[in-house]
Amino acid sequence: MEISEKGGNENRQKSAGSCEQAILLNVVILTRTDNDEIYKMTLNAINTLIESMGNEASNTRVTLVESNRELAPDSHAYPSNVKVIIPPEAFNFNRFLNIGAAQCKADYYAFCNNDVVFYKDWFTHIKNVAQSHPEFGSFSPICPVSNRQAMFKEAGQPFVEGYNVTFEISGWAIVIRSSVYESFKVFDEAFSFYFADDDYAMFLMKNGIKHALVIDSCVHHLESGKVSDVAAKPGDTTEVQNEKFFSRYNWIYRSPAMLAGYKHFHKKWCSMYRYAFTRKAFALLCVRLNIRFFSKILFLGMPR
Repeated sequence: MEISEKGGNENRQKSAGSCEQAILLNVVILTRTDNDEIYKMTLNAINTLIESMGNEASNTRVTLVESNRELAPDSHAYPSNVKVIIPPEAFNFNRFLNIGAAQCKADYYAFCNNDVVFYKDWFTHIKNVAQSHPEFGSFSPICPVSNRQAMFKEAGQPFVEGYNVTFEISGWAIVIRSSVYESFKVFDEAFSFYFADDDYAMFLMKNGIKHALVIDSCVHHLESGKVSDVAAKPGDTTEVQNEKFFSRYNWIYRSPAMLAGYKHFHKKWCSMYRYAFTRKAFALLCVRLNIRFFSKILFLGMPR
């Protein structure tokens, strides 16, 4: 696949591939630079990331995947260790994460939003937990202003194991060991955006991969994402036309893309409200008891 690539201020055409040697951390950041405000926000995320890495900054690669295909290659300047990729295809969240990860082999892969601010030593804290607990393959930092994660800071533990999206799993910043990312099809490209985090949580449980929310690792999520103004209606799907369902779960109809994500998630994993009390609960028990065999049986016949 031919992609547009920019490293620092040097632009060229090149096929996707790995960097010359394996590094410690490949940080994949997705962005769509439609204006200077978004550019400044993305640049701030990159600058705080590099600053937060301290002595390990030289062993860190930032891969910025840009979805604005009309962007001029030299219109924005980034630090020299930032590699900018502009795929020629339409935006797909999980697809673009995979494209970014393919640019450089690393011991760890971090997948982050562009609307985040990295705190000092955020990755060091994750790496310390990863080294002392090799049974964990996936990690998230905590957002210091998140109401959903505030309770974990009071627990007095270095990390919390769990698989709940926006609680233990911070979708805006996920770190994965190379042994996990390179051994599995982690990000299902059928999810173009919505429910991608939920799918990732189910992937971890199905494969018996433990996830830790690292309390001392902090990444501030600015939550600047937008939802399409084009709303879907109950009649847009034959699977869900129940008036009671629509009144209770009308957030699913906020956009056609969200509805499509829900339908695919429902088809792949069973109803998200049903799995929460059956498949998910049993899978979580298997993971905690380290009984991966039964976890895989539970999801027998399902992809990944």
